[in-house]
Amino acid sequence: MSHPPDKKQQRYDRQLRLWGAHGQAALESSHVLLINGNATGAEILKNLVLPGIASFTILDPSPVLPSDLGSNFFVDPEDIGKPRAKVVAERLREMNEDVAGEWVGESPSTLLSTNPSFFLRFHLVVLCNHNSPGPSSSASSTPPVGSSTPSPSTPTPQSTSGLLSEKEVAALEDLLWERNVPLVMVRSYGLAGMVRVGRKEHRVIDPHTPTPDLRLQTPFPALQALVDSVNLDALDDHARTGVPFVVILCKAMEKWKKENPTTPPTASALKKLVLAMSKDLNREENFVEASGQAYRACGKYEIPRTARNVLEDPECDKVGVVGAPPPHPFWIVARAVRDFAREEGAGYLPHPGSVPDMKADTGKYVELATIYRQKHLSDLASIRTRVASVVSQINSLPRSTSTSSIDSAPPPAVGETREWAGSVQVKDEEIERWCKNASQVVVKRYKRVKDELGEAGVEAGEPARHLSQPDSPFLHYVLLRAVDRFRDVHHRFPGVLADEVEPDIRLLKKQVQELLKGWGSQGVTVPDEYVHETVRCGAAELHAIAALIGGIASQECIKLITGQYVPVVDTFVFDGIKSVGGVYEL
Repeated sequence: MSHPPDKKQQRYDRQLRLWGAHGQAALESSHVLLINGNATGAEILKNLVLPGIASFTILDPSPVLPSDLGSNFFVDPEDIGKPRAKVVAERLREMNEDVAGEWVGESPSTLLSTNPSFFLRFHLVVLCNHNSPGPSSSASSTPPVGSSTPSPSTPTPQSTSGLLSEKEVAALEDLLWERNVPLVMVRSYGLAGMVRVGRKEHRVIDPHTPTPDLRLQTPFPALQALVDSVNLDALDDHARTGVPFVVILCKAMEKWKKENPTTPPTASALKKLVLAMSKDLNREENFVEASGQAYRACGKYEIPRTARNVLEDPECDKVGVVGAPPPHPFWIVARAVRDFAREEGAGYLPHPGSVPDMKADTGKYVELATIYRQKHLSDLASIRTRVASVVSQINSLPRSTSTSSIDSAPPPAVGETREWAGSVQVKDEEIERWCKNASQVVVKRYKRVKDELGEAGVEAGEPARHLSQPDSPFLHYVLLRAVDRFRDVHHRFPGVLADEVEPDIRLLKKQVQELLKGWGSQGVTVPDEYVHETVRCGAAELHAIAALIGGIASQECIKLITGQYVPVVDTFVFDGIKSVGGVYEL
């Protein structure tokens, strides 16, 4: 008898269908830091609070300003002058009583220099490095009421604005980099927006891109026995319609090999053979289905490229090596899977145990599904044995080798499912998830901000290639980088002062030219109308763009937290004028 869904299942029903119980558990144990509670930041947190993260903290020294009322739906007119972090945190907590929320009215810049360990308390950090337009305002040295951290005794325009300079952004990422804590940098600027993901290494076990593993080229013994038990010629008309297409294709392959022992079939040739094997295509829909799946039986089995890259990664080779740092469980299982594929797997990855829907008799389908399931369990048992052997080997190493790099580390980030108690442990759940998704696993490594911000950071020729495309969203990446340089020099955003618009256009053009020159793209220009529009917007944050960019950014945050689906690599840029976006690996 099935039990009725509990309150949590009812509330999170739709998202559980997307990322399952494992993904939801990851969300419910995640602690997120938002730097600057502007409109974009509030939209991001809204989309994380509703699915049920464990807690959030808003770090923002700014008060609510009149300019916030036109873009940030989480502040009201009576909130003007109050700490923005406090106001936004209170409103967000109302959206999900199961989520805890805190606020800190300190300057991110000051905290970064005086208390960097503060940033290591979180599983994910979101930086909305954009504040209300206008020159940086000074702030009182009195700590805001309710703040958990005192304000600096001597505020400066930069430290009280809530904004970080390019160098400070790079320093923040460096701090998080070694702990493998992801940093998501988000901008909503006029009609443009940008989302950049940064992390040392991101491992995805379930990107939700499954491909059926039917073993049609070389059936394993149990599958071959099922195929041999079916005699198509001896079946009556009704029974023929219930034969799964897997069996039909295996029969077709046997027939082809018998007639063409030295020539492998092409997909079209095998398709014709399958159709010819049918007695009545109008009645035998399973044969029509088999002809459409004929390509799956042709060609040699190969481990998918992304999975092969993981298994051939140097991190696999380091597992169990004396002197190497303790490996993450992901790499322990990866090593076991690699060795399995090279030995008893005979070139195949462990079977996922799933079988797609197909036209078949219920009994035959269940029998087929059971065979694949048993194959999965057999392969899983082999992987478990190998993992246990690797873990035993690692734990037998001297303690200084097996635990020294972990003893001083902070609590692991979401996805860092280590259990260190003087020894390495790998959860059985992780082994099973790995085996079910072995053909899909992905590892992404990102570029550091400091490498990208340097003149040599962007590969020579890349800006010219992107900018040569008409109305490329990359134009806004260049302009946003130029805007940051403008702010670092002039301590304000271009266009925020009405009587400085024309001079600011010239100054911003200069920053664009210097940026392109540093990239070795002197012959490339940014159209004047884009520069004019960037200055004209005066650093305004429009709610429509903030909501869109906030939605995109929160989606990337969920990917990073759950370890499911593949996050953007590494920068997404949106052009709200043309309503187009682009992803750039810089």
